[in-house]
Amino acid sequence: MRRRALLACATSAPFAFAGEPPPADVEFARDVLPLLRDSCLDCHAGAEPAASLALDRCLDEAGARATAGIWRRVRDKLERGEMPPPDAPAADEALLAAAQRWLDVRLGTGPGSWPLDPGRVTLRRLSRFEYAFSVRDLLELPLPLAEKLPPDEVGYGFDTIGDVLSLSPLLLEKYAALAEEIAAAALPGATLRTARTQSFTGANQLQTTLDRSYGGDEFVSLYSNGSAFADIELPRAGEYVVRARLQGDQAGPEPCRFALTARAEGADGRRATELLRGEVAEERPAEVEREWRGQLPGGRLRLAVAFLNDYYQADAADPGERDRNLLVRSLAIEGPLDPFPATASERRFFPCGGDHAHTRACARAALERTAARAWRRPVSALELERLLAQVDGALAAGDSLDEALRLALATLLVSPNFLFRSELDAAPEDPTAVRPLTGHELASRLSYFLWSSLPDERLSTLAEQGLLREREILAEEARRLLKDARAESLVTQFAAQWLQLRSLATVAPDPQAFPTFDDALRESMRLETELFVDAVFREGRPLSELLDGDFTFVDERLARHYGIAGVTGPAMRRVRVTDRARRGLLGHASLLTLTSNPTRTSPVKRGKFVLERLLGAPPPPPPPGVGALEDSPEASAAATLRERLAAHRSKPDCAGCHVKMDALGFALERFDPVGAWRDRDGPHPVDDRGTLPDGRALAGAADLAEVVLEGDAFTRCFAEQLLTFALGRGLLDDDRRAVHALVARYRGKSPTFEQLVVDLIGLDGFVRRRGEAQGR
Repeated sequence: MRRRALLACATSAPFAFAGEPPPADVEFARDVLPLLRDSCLDCHAGAEPAASLALDRCLDEAGARATAGIWRRVRDKLERGEMPPPDAPAADEALLAAAQRWLDVRLGTGPGSWPLDPGRVTLRRLSRFEYAFSVRDLLELPLPLAEKLPPDEVGYGFDTIGDVLSLSPLLLEKYAALAEEIAAAALPGATLRTARTQSFTGANQLQTTLDRSYGGDEFVSLYSNGSAFADIELPRAGEYVVRARLQGDQAGPEPCRFALTARAEGADGRRATELLRGEVAEERPAEVEREWRGQLPGGRLRLAVAFLNDYYQADAADPGERDRNLLVRSLAIEGPLDPFPATASERRFFPCGGDHAHTRACARAALERTAARAWRRPVSALELERLLAQVDGALAAGDSLDEALRLALATLLVSPNFLFRSELDAAPEDPTAVRPLTGHELASRLSYFLWSSLPDERLSTLAEQGLLREREILAEEARRLLKDARAESLVTQFAAQWLQLRSLATVAPDPQAFPTFDDALRESMRLETELFVDAVFREGRPLSELLDGDFTFVDERLARHYGIAGVTGPAMRRVRVTDRARRGLLGHASLLTLTSNPTRTSPVKRGKFVLERLLGAPPPPPPPGVGALEDSPEASAAATLRERLAAHRSKPDCAGCHVKMDALGFALERFDPVGAWRDRDGPHPVDDRGTLPDGRALAGAADLAEVVLEGDAFTRCFAEQLLTFALGRGLLDDDRRAVHALVARYRGKSPTFEQLVVDLIGLDGFVRRRGEAQGR
């Protein structure tokens, strides 16, 4: 990263923005250059500068402006006390103060600051979850669509990043197939309202549970207790008539007895519902028909006739009394027979009522309204005429109006206007133009940020009226959206990716070492973290409670794992956490399991997680050729994990990063690889102490939470993660400048989630965009 910034420093000119020149009360030559010469250039200069950071190539205001990202990192390191390094002479306090003031002014957002680039978002395809939620809200159709689409690529930690959301021909075909499926489910029309008969005759169409099948085209012979059956698909739940044509080979003291049953797909075969029980007293070739009428569920169903009283006496004197058999000639089902009102999707789609007596005028209004919502903007007359031309073409070909509208709806859903979120530049002749978003673009940004779905009617109306661009109205709408149930997506989409919680589904702790870990416990771990984060977000709690909140959610299984008494049953319930080490996310088994290896904990993974996800200071990738830690049983018995990591850390290429990571990770060593408390690691006592780079000591998870919450680093990191998710792109240095200035206004007080959201959507990066030209 620094090497790329260094090249930019040597070759780039400042990005051109209109604005007043900075005031003369801060000057690079006067305020920064003396500190560089006194404390920095001895190491960060020449052909091989320390950390590849050559500050001698940016020694004037223009060069500094071109590389604002370098100076933002310099400021962060000064604030954390990492520059100058501990083994170097201390910097002159007056020089430090002057440089710090220059940094605060230039990298701030007030008078004298460098103008901010609002950035631009690549044309963004909907993620698979955004696609599913958008269809749900557009048509009131909660289909499991995300499961039918391949996982999206991830960039900057999230699957909402425009640069990686490509559209391959194969994926486009999948969208086309899904669009037809959605249209059929949303506008069933006559499909759910017209009775039809499904009939199955003889052994060629009916199946049997017996080893052999006799009868051919005419019947299935049940020569022993067993069943003849047919698997059918019913369009919906409703009233049906089932008919069975039967014959009997009579023998013994009683007639053939049978049961007519139905079993829904996925149900236990031993729990089939008995529809009718009866007997066939007639002797073949006489034939009887037995009928049942009643309610059946929709979907796949197995209809069966079971033979209940087989009889066989091979030595009976009368040959006609030796063998009783049931012959099933056919099974048939007719329906649905009951009236069926308009579905929720049909009521949402059609503006002309739910009586299903729709006209072309009604179809036109339906398509115009649905397309406007789906495409998140008004529909032009030409676009509407193209959709109506499809309807007219289908009608001319003999399709019903329902069938024609399904075709138009599928077309609407596979259109780039639905699949992509577009923000068209207003002045393409000026590639550097910065403009405010339109009301509809802003509505789309806000709803996909907070709901991962399209704007509702109120938001779209405010956008159309031009009111949404007023800051107070935008803030009011954000608060409204946060109170809606759909804001749950901030937990399942944002928080689950910020905390890497989705990876919990694939972690595999060693079953011999941790036999209590199973899928039920895995699910409880996930639910705990989701419910906890949701509570902090929705209840107006300070974001600091993500790390020191004194409550959590457990069921009996997870409570036993944590050693919490008094919790029974499978329901998740809120409990108070009295153990400070278990408070907040750092005590959650989900994250502790995610950051472990299958057989042992990993202070490196846990420390990296803290640096990257909670402090916004990710370590660089390990240098090539660095060997793995020795994890054999012999090595584990001979030395503690701390001792083995110390040997690894002694390598010069590894020491710099491990000094930061390991101390943070060791603070969580009291938790085993599945997040349970422990005092020993095999034969060795657990040591959860560590020393931070500044020399301070910490011991345990409670100390670690305090360290993470010091200053503004956690709030700033969280805000940057949330803004990345909201914008659908990686942050520019100017975005980070804006976030830094925003967080500084909190003056060390942790904001609530709602407060942070409202403040973030007021930033230039959210409400404005730049044209095509490449920024810094």
